[in-house]
Amino acid sequence: MSQLALMHLLILQIKRKEKKRKRKRNNDLADLPSHNIKMLRDVMPNLISEKPWTYISVDFITKLPLAQGYDSILVVVDRLTKMVYFIPITEKTSVEGLAQLFRNNV
Repeated sequence: MSQLALMHLLILQIKRKEKKRKRKRNNDLADLPSHNIKMLRDVMPNLISEKPWTYISVDFITKLPLAQGYDSILVVVDRLTKMVYFIPITEKTSVEGLAQLFRNNV
């Protein structure tokens, strides 16, 4: 079987699994009173990633005392493994500079 055919089968398998997860979630909601369904859809958690660094969160810690020329920290967290990168920056770092730091460190 060619690599293209194998990839096609793999993609179909992944799509089937996703449909199955969505059906299960919808079936769980169908058993509840209708006035609770909208509220629960809004607060249901995201699907869990199957590999690291698919979903991340990024935050800044600012207004820190100056240390070695830096006054802020860029915090990047992998939401699956909870692995964290703390990257020292200054408040005046440009968007291009942040993108470069992100690419080089994460």
